[in-house]
Parts: sequence; structure tokens; C-alpha cells
Amino acid sequence: MLTAKLKDGSTISMCDQWTYIQLKDMREEVNFYCPCCTAELLLKIGDKKQWHFAHKKGSSCTVQGEPESLYHLRGKKQLYEWIRKQGYKAALEVYLPLIRQRPDVLFKVKDQLYAIEYQCSVIEESQIRKRSKGYEELGIIPIWIFGGNRLKRVGAKVFSIQSFEWYASSILRDIPSVIHYYCSDLQKFITLTHPAPISKMKHVAPLREVSNQDFLLSHLLHMPEPISSFNENWIEVKKKWRYAKIYPYPTPTDRFFHQLLYHHRIPPSLFPIEAGWPTPSYSLIETSPHIWQTYLLYACLLQKPIHHPITFRSIHSCFLKKEGKRWLKMRSFYQPVYLEETLAGYLTFLTEAGFLQVISEQPKTYMRLRDAVIPTTVEEANQLDHKLLHQSRKNLNMDS
Repeated sequence: MLTAKLKDGSTISMCDQWTYIQLKDMREEVNFYCPCCTAELLLKIGDKKQWHFAHKKGSSCTVQGEPESLYHLRGKKQLYEWIRKQGYKAALEVYLPLIRQRPDVLFKVKDQLYAIEYQCSVIEESQIRKRSKGYEELGIIPIWIFGGNRLKRVGAKVFSIQSFEWYASSILRDIPSVIHYYCSDLQKFITLTHPAPISKMKHVAPLREVSNQDFLLSHLLHMPEPISSFNENWIEVKKKWRYAKIYPYPTPTDRFFHQLLYHHRIPPSLFPIEAGWPTPSYSLIETSPHIWQTYLLYACLLQKPIHHPITFRSIHSCFLKKEGKRWLKMRSFYQPVYLEETLAGYLTFLTEAGFLQVISEQPKTYMRLRDAVIPTTVEEANQLDHKLLHQSRKNLNMDS
């Protein structure tokens, strides 16, 4: 930690202008105490690491949490100084006794308090939920920023995002519109805007790197305008699914997907053109969209004759029946209403694609107009995917 209490109750911070000699002399003359548990602290002022305070061995402070790395110590110091330089009031490691929490940085914009949690290591989602709820109880808005050392690129525009990073970034909204990272080595902010999941951990997203001299606090607080993932990048995503290797020991989800298609005499690479699209709220389901959308088509829609009425409630029940639960994975913050939003988004897409037609609003009822399009080759699939993409963009008024 970078702050400590003195015997008289005042606070000393390693972000203030201290010299090595001053701190060395002070260490010999005064004691330092933890603001949270009041235990005596050690002042560490070596040559290689960020000067900081540490609990003595065997400490039982419950607020301290995991040991802080040099990367983390430097990062939160830089974030604190970054906010101060822009003229905002900020405080480092303020202990909030009512909730027994200590954010890395607490700052105020107008009359609103914000708490920055700079997370450089793995953390349980239950801890994210607990800390965020604690701040919200005090009227403080939590902002989670991850260490730049956590960002893993696995493709040109594809990144590996851990579930807890996704969860923390969705605290203020159901679906993250932006995930912020900060690299204390490069002193840069890195943002992934509107990450679109294509599997449990892989996401497609544009990346932006900005130095902390050019990145403003307003950029951190601003929520990007909603955008659609219906673009040419998604065609590349579908290509990867179609060209994916079939391994001898597939995951339970992949095995279920392959068996479903083989039952209908369809190779996995030629799954329906209508499946595998980033429809509204699709990311609330952790399972890849080309899998769960194919399942919905065959298990819930193609089973009914053309022009036969199908209610939304029957589609919802079909999707959740026992055989589907073995492979269907929801996001950790799943609530029943999320699935309804996701299914409604996909059914709207199928309506725009000319596969379904709404015949009643109360209760919501559809009828199927045609069969699913099954390509004969992967090349044909790519062409048909392009065609449906542009049709969808036109229906969404995205093409000029």
C-alpha cells in the first residue's frame, strides 16, 4: 500500500514529495499503522521497487487482500496523479469503514464520487460483486480498470477476456460497452470497445492505445454509443467456425453441436446460414452463437410446419428443455429475463431475414415462412453469409 496512518491520526502517502533520507530518518523515529486494521506497518524504501508500506509477516488484515505487485503499486500511483493533474479532487487508498473497503483511488466529479479498482491479478466474481455493491450502497460509482499485463491478443482483432473482466465491466450495464486496461510500464490506457464474444473467452473488438498524457478522465467516464457487430469482421468469425478442426476429443458443447448436425446429415462446417450472428443481447449467452442459434432453429423452429403458428413462450420453453441444459452456458450474472431478451433479439433477426413472420403481438406469435438455408460448400456458405450480412445491415439502416 502507498498510504499509512501516523500515531496522531494523520496520513502519510508515498505519492507526496519525499526524499530517501527523509523517509529513512522517519522510519527510525515513528511508527506507521494500517488505516484499516490499525496494525503496525513496515516502510519499504529499497532501490528497485516502488516505495510502499507492508504488513508484518503473519498479519490478519482482511481488507488488504492479495499482495500488491510493483506493477500494481506503480499503476495506482500513476492513476491517482493522472486524475489530480486534470484538476479533480482525488484521494489514494481511502478506507471506508462502513463497508470495510479501500478503493485504490477515490475521486469526485461535480457531486458524484467514483471508486477506481485497479485489478492486475485474477479475482473471484463474488469479490467483484461484493466490492461493487458496497460502493453502490454509499452512492459511489465503481470503475474497474485492469492491468495492461492482463490483455491477451489471440488474433488480429481477437482478444482473450476472462469472465471476471467481462463481469466487472458489466456492473453498470448488462453488456460491457468498453473494457479499460492500464499499463503502468508504458503509462498507457488500452480500451476494447464493444467487445463481441465469439466463444467463452475470445472476443472481437477494436483496440485503442492512448498515453496517460492524452487520455482524459472524461474518456474514462464516457460510455461509447451503441454499435452493431454486423460488419465484415463478423464474416471472418463465421469463416473460422466453418474451417474449425474437428478434434477426436471435443468438448461436451462441441460434441452436442456435431451430433445435432450429423443427425440432420449436415457437416459441422455447413451449419445454417441463419445461425451464428451477433443479434441483440446474444452475448448474454456464453455458448457460441453459431451453436445455440443452430440448436434453436432445429429443435424449436424447423420442427413446426411452414405457416404453422409458434408462440414466443413455446420457443422459450423448447430452448430450455432438459436436453439443452447440458451444453447451454449462460454468463455468470445470468437472470431469467436475459434469456428472453436474447431469444427475442434472435427472433427479430430471423424476421428481418425473411425466415419468420410475426402474426400476433398478444401473445407474441410467429410463423415460419421457409426452411433454413444449408450451403453445399464452405465457399458457398461464405457468399451466402455475405449476402445475409448486407441484407441485415440494410434492414438495420446501417448501409449508406
